[in-house]
Amino acid sequence: MTADFEGIDLSIIGKTEEIITTLTFRNKASVGIRKIRREKAFTQAVDIIINSIDYTLAENFKANPPIQFYGYATLIMQDCQQISIPITSARQRLYYGFQPEAFRQWRHWIEFYQLYQLHRFNDINIEKLLANSQLDYTREKPQLAKTGWIELPIREVYIKLRENCQFKLEFTQWQPISFIDPINNVPIDGKSNQDDGDKDSGLPKDGIQPKQNLPSNPFGGNPPTSGLEDAGLSGFDLLDDSNLDSPDPSNGLSPEDEAAFGFFLRVDSLGRYINFGNGAMIEGRFYFLVANGTTGATDTLIQEGDTAAGFSSVWRINAVPNGDIVSPNAAYLSASFSIVRSANLPTDGYFRPV
Repeated sequence: MTADFEGIDLSIIGKTEEIITTLTFRNKASVGIRKIRREKAFTQAVDIIINSIDYTLAENFKANPPIQFYGYATLIMQDCQQISIPITSARQRLYYGFQPEAFRQWRHWIEFYQLYQLHRFNDINIEKLLANSQLDYTREKPQLAKTGWIELPIREVYIKLRENCQFKLEFTQWQPISFIDPINNVPIDGKSNQDDGDKDSGLPKDGIQPKQNLPSNPFGGNPPTSGLEDAGLSGFDLLDDSNLDSPDPSNGLSPEDEAAFGFFLRVDSLGRYINFGNGAMIEGRFYFLVANGTTGATDTLIQEGDTAAGFSSVWRINAVPNGDIVSPNAAYLSASFSIVRSANLPTDGYFRPV
């Protein structure tokens, strides 16, 4: 018979600690936050504290403490920088991030072991009853899942101040205090368990400046621009923004620039395609090139008789002055139509599921 269960010490479970690291610099600093810190950072704060200067400081007394100026800080989120931050105080917080899911999962261990204790006390009573009845009993240990949460995005901090300025950066984070699981005797550390992706290494090590092309060939050697089909396959639309800054549809474009634009009809439909998708209901989008000057599209749902799908509506569109565009071999529950003016024209008759 198993000995009586003595309970679990909950005082060591789900605890966190504040870790503060101070680094001292002069004039400028470039600091990366390593994985060993990021994977445990439930919170992350970055503070700058100015220690000394050798110049007369100009102050704006519209605020209290007064507004000053020492230089700039630049924060890197994954592999791109944010807008630079003016440092206007001798003690200034540059960043604060909080990961609620990390706290939720870590505090969940307290609830888990509380419930496990209740289960185990009942389990022992059942075990004793079965032993008195000379019946076998097998104790099953629970399987423990690892924590998993998304790390805060800050990766690097860059500082550039006026000459002869000494300062320190303080990196403060709350992180879990690991413990040994009393059931399976394995360590529980609360780490993110996130595998770094393509955007998690900070700024590129070979620099961030663009290559300089010749004025005579400004895009030479560059990859082609994204087309409507490429964007659509990834779940994006390339919108027509030509009318956002002017009531004139031409936006004052020259005849040469205007010629670069064309029109296409976009049809959003929900239907069952006879030769596509094994007869399943599919939401899709069609693109048809139409003549310049077209300002709208009229549509008519026409009945083609009963179908095996149980409905019979298909669409016909009067989209061009001298002809129709009729749907492919399919039956539709719904369809909507719009004319789009754009310099990025799709392939005529192109279709994609959405």
